[in-house]
Formats: sequence, C-alpha cells, structure tokens
Amino acid sequence: MNGLTVVIDETRLVKDPALVDTVVYMVPKNHGRPRGGGWPNMIPWRAVVVSTGEQPATSFTTHQGASPRVLSICSPPFGTDGQASRAAAEAVKQGVETCYGTAGPAFVARLQAKLADDSGPGKLRARHGELTEILRGGTDMTGRRAPLVACLALAAELAVDWGIVPFRPPGIAAWSGMFAADPQRDNRPEMALDLVREYLAAHADKMCGSNDGSHPPASGWIGHEAREGPALLPEKLREELRRRGYELDAVIPGWLETGALLTMETQRPAHLIPRRTAGRLSRHLVFRRETLDPPDNPQDGQ
Repeated sequence: MNGLTVVIDETRLVKDPALVDTVVYMVPKNHGRPRGGGWPNMIPWRAVVVSTGEQPATSFTTHQGASPRVLSICSPPFGTDGQASRAAAEAVKQGVETCYGTAGPAFVARLQAKLADDSGPGKLRARHGELTEILRGGTDMTGRRAPLVACLALAAELAVDWGIVPFRPPGIAAWSGMFAADPQRDNRPEMALDLVREYLAAHADKMCGSNDGSHPPASGWIGHEAREGPALLPEKLREELRRRGYELDAVIPGWLETGALLTMETQRPAHLIPRRTAGRLSRHLVFRRETLDPPDNPQDGQ
C-alpha cells in the first residue's frame, strides 16, 4: 500500500500474538521481510495502519520499543454517559455513512498546493516542530511519541484553517490526554520487575536456604538469599519471564539503569555475580533488596 490507510480489524482474533508484534515493528520500516520462491523482495510501502480492535496492539508485546511506535487511544471515544454517548456514536456513524469521500481529496489538494509554494514546506516543518516540542511531555516515551502526535495535531489545524471541517481542532491538553499513555505501562523493565517479585513470592520454597537444603525441589533451586538481596540463576529467571512474554536480555539494561541489580566491575558482564547456590559456584543476578521490597504502605493489608 502506498498513500492509503490500512485498517487491521479485530486484533483479539489473532491466534499468534507474535504476529501483532511483528507488524508493529515492520510498518515503520516501510518494507516487509525478504521472500524467496519468486515472490517480489523488499517492495516498499508508505502507509498508516489503523487497528480497530478492542484490545490495544501494544498489549500483544512486552518490548519497550513498541510503545512509541503506536498511538493508542485508551479512553472511550464518545465518553461513558450512557444514552448521550450512544446518541453521539450513532450520529457520527450516520454522518460518515451519508457524507464521505470529499474531505480527504479536498485536504490533499490544499496540501499539494501548500507544498508547491516556495515557503510552504518550511512553514509546515516549523509548525510541526513547534507542536512536537509542546507535546513532548515529561518522559522519554512521550518525547519519542510526540512527533507522531504532532502530525495529527498539525493536520487538524490545517483542516480547520482551510475550511474543510466545521469545528475547532482539539487543544493541546486533549492531544496529550489521548496519547500520553500511563508511564507505568510504558516502563517494560518495571513491569518485568513486578513479575520478579511475584516469582519470588510464589517460589519461596525453591530458594536455597528455605529449608535444610537436603531435599532440593524436583525442578531445582532458582537461587538463594544473598546478603544484598535475592540471587537468582539467570536461566531459571529467563525461562519464567519468557513464559510471561518478556525477554530477560531486553529488560536487564533498564534494571541496570535504575540500580535494581548488583554489579561488580571485575566481572564481564558486571551484572552476573559469582555466588554459590547449594554449594555450587555459578553466576547469578543479584537484586538489591531495597528495590524489590519498597517501604510498606501504611494503607496496605498484611
């Protein structure tokens, strides 16, 4: 596809979640995977993909880089005001079904005229840059997402200025509210760290030292309690995270950045620390206890 919007419907029906993850990363590259057997190779495209499924495309992937590639609208588009929201949705549907095929060509014609003007491209780039800075937000993810949101905001402004739509564009606060995702949801390393906490809580009996050590579990020890905090065997943790949809190597840099892991400069890599589990020396991932056990919230239960 070139110059057309591609609509992918019902992501919930996808049998293999990896397919959605592949599409999310493939679309910005403007070409697919090389093919053999006589099929055309590396045919480029230039398109915008719209996913209309109820489940966000980013929910199919745990990779940190997927979040800034996808603009997800998480709030109900017509609100939650019962009859009023239903009436608004039906009015929009009826309007689209009655009047369509005119605004797009009109917008493209004005845009082509603007680009043909000597100063037109420069003015568009300048305004896009201004909107990008305004929408950058306070996190790395919102900053990476800002140029994409700025494209939508600029298109909305132009549509109003050119008299193509009869309503004012959304304000900056509305754009930020629609596309500034929850920072916690954007933070894949922190989400993976929550899984580590769950893993330790659910498998406390598999930490060496939890009993007399003479009867190891059938699946083997997952690590031991070191002085600094839980020392986990990397392969055991890798297996658990992969089962939950995370790749250990992808989240370790984030853990190192936040200081969740103990490091030793004499080791290569520095985060794999030699320790003994059940008397056997091997390399471990040692999590700082203060990172896994934050101060208790007085409002929490037992």
